[in-house]
Parts: sequence; C-alpha cells; structure tokens
Amino acid sequence: MHTKQHQGIIRSALLVTWEVAECGLKRPAGKNQLTIMCSVLLVLVVVSGALGQIPTPCGGPPSFTGNFRRFDRERQEFVEGKMFYDAVNQRIREFEFEKIGSTSAVYDKLKLYQTNTEYTVDLKTRKCNVTEPRPRTWFPFGVPPDARFSGEGTLGAVGVPNEQLTIAIFTGEFEGRGNA
Repeated sequence: MHTKQHQGIIRSALLVTWEVAECGLKRPAGKNQLTIMCSVLLVLVVVSGALGQIPTPCGGPPSFTGNFRRFDRERQEFVEGKMFYDAVNQRIREFEFEKIGSTSAVYDKLKLYQTNTEYTVDLKTRKCNVTEPRPRTWFPFGVPPDARFSGEGTLGAVGVPNEQLTIAIFTGEFEGRGNA
C-alpha cells in the first residue's frame, strides 16, 4: 500500500518531461508515452539477453590428451587408444590397440604435419613404417572462425547427474578442407 507521499512521487515521476529528438520540443510524458518507453526498454533488455545466449565459435586448445574407441561390427574391428595432440607443432601421437577378428596388434603412431611424415611402429614386431600422415593436411581441433551456430544437443542420459554432455553444433569450413 502506497502512502500519500509515495503516490505524490509516483505522480510527479509520471509527469516528467522528456525531449523529442526530432523537433526539440518539450512535452509532458503521459501514461501512454511512459508505457511505450518501458515496453521499448523491456524489448531491448530481452533482445540483448537473447543475443548474449548465442554461442560463438572458439578455437580448440593448443594441446590435449584423450582416449578413443572405434568399433566396426561388420568387419569385427575394435580399436582403442590414447591420443596426444599438439597444435603448436602440428603433431599428433597415438598409441593404438587394434583387434580385427582374432588378430591383434599394438601401434605407436607419430604424425608430423610440418614435415608431412607419419611414423608407425608395430610394438609387437618392432617394425617401423614411414608414410604420409592421414589426413594429409593439418586439421586443427575447434570451430572454424567464420562458423555459424546451428543448434545444440545432449548426449547421454538426460536428467541423470554426470551422465550427459551438452554439445553446441556449428557449421563452417576450415581453410582448404571443405565443410566441417
């Protein structure tokens, strides 16, 4: 409940004058004008809040370590390993345990993109093969600088603590690589 003093302050605030930019005239701000001004202000706040929520592209980390697994049911191929990524020196090192059917192998791969060389050592036979790395050109992890935000999704069990991952999906092109 407002007191008479508060009602007087509110009434005088409603009668505040404002300057019209187009003609430089001063006129009292009535209830309709105040409503319009508040509506415009509210729309600007909502729009700025919404634009602040759109994810923007960012580069990947300069180095990281990760584990991976691949499984091809048709070929009965299972590969798991550990990867070391170094963007500064454009190199990737992978330790792979590979099982195809009943045959298994363990590899140590070093991909040096600055010299366009890949070393693959079979750790069982100690044989080393030197080839060009696949893919042939360096492909940095991250989102292309000019990419557009396409959407967002969730992987895993939604609603179960620590069992889900939210992903942001971007569409763009890396230089010389085509669509990413």
